[in-house]
Amino acid sequence: MPRLLTALIFLSLINAASGQNALTKTITGNIRVTFFMTGVKTYDSYVTVKGTDAKAAIDSNGHFILTKLREGPNTLQFHLWQNTLIKDTTLTIQHDLPNFSYHLYFDCDVNEYKAFYDIHYGQPKLLIAGGDAPSIQVGQEKFEAKFGVTYYYYGCLSPADYCLKAYNQAIFNHLNQTHGRAWKKEVRKDVFALKKRQ
Repeated sequence: MPRLLTALIFLSLINAASGQNALTKTITGNIRVTFFMTGVKTYDSYVTVKGTDAKAAIDSNGHFILTKLREGPNTLQFHLWQNTLIKDTTLTIQHDLPNFSYHLYFDCDVNEYKAFYDIHYGQPKLLIAGGDAPSIQVGQEKFEAKFGVTYYYYGCLSPADYCLKAYNQAIFNHLNQTHGRAWKKEVRKDVFALKKRQ
């Protein structure tokens, strides 16, 4: 019995010592998120290290300080906008990283993530695309006020169809959750991808 107890204490001391030596690295960094050419804030976001309890808040400008990292490979997980988007990147750390920078770039200026961002932090829109001059329909301002969205007309220079569709479908889902089907009776019929849902 004494041998086992001694061995357990010895192993505990080794593990504690190696843990203290290993968990000494710090990353001071910044994450930027860009939808095509538009940067957005990183509200309600944080970064973790996969497989550990290391966690740090990311401020609205993307800055964070992550401590107690191990030397060697570490997988950083960026949890953005109330966990709407989780993005991983793996780093091999040999020393402190005082100027780490990570840029998350989307080739669309609108998509489902931008829709979520606009719903919670900006002004959600219903996107309209077309080659004609923009038109305003009588009473559309009442719809906008009632349902908390605005119409946005792109004209002939609009994002790709899949970008518009992804954004609008996220807004459609939001309107369904907050207003049921009532909004569909009053919405402009030229909203992109609306007809495909009916």
